[in-house]
Amino acid sequence: ILMLGIPAAIAGCKEIVLCSPPNREGKLHPAVLFTANLLGINKIYKARREKVFELLDLLLCTYSKNQAGMFVWAAIPANYKDGYELSDKVLYGSNVFITPGGIFGSAGNKYVRVSLCCKEENIDAAIGRIRELGNSNL
Repeated sequence: ILMLGIPAAIAGCKEIVLCSPPNREGKLHPAVLFTANLLGINKIYKARREKVFELLDLLLCTYSKNQAGMFVWAAIPANYKDGYELSDKVLYGSNVFITPGGIFGSAGNKYVRVSLCCKEENIDAAIGRIRELGNSNL
C-alpha cells in the first residue's frame, strides 16, 4: 500500500482499490489498515458494503454488519434449498449475479457471497432490478 496507494493518492486518483492477503486469523496488518484509512480506501468499501446490505435485505437474507474484506456473506432465507437456487432466481429474474456459497464447499450451501469490487452505481442498478422483480417473485 505504501508503494502504490500513497503515489496514487498524490497523483489524484479518484478511486484506490486495495487487495492485500490476510494473516492466518483472517485479519490485515494494522499498518495496512491505518494507511488504507488514511487514504480513504475504507470509505469506498464502507459505502459499497451499505449498498450490498440493502440488496441483501431485498432478498431477505441475514448477515453480520461486522464483516470485513472485499465480500459480504449472507445466509439465505429458509424457503430456498441452497444458495444456488437463490442465485439462479436472482440471475434469471433480474439479471444480477450473486455467488452461491456452495461453490466454496458444502459448508457454504446455505449462503451467498456478494463482491464489493464494483462501483456503487452497479450495485444501485442491481438493487433497482431486484426491486422490479419484487419480493413475491423471490
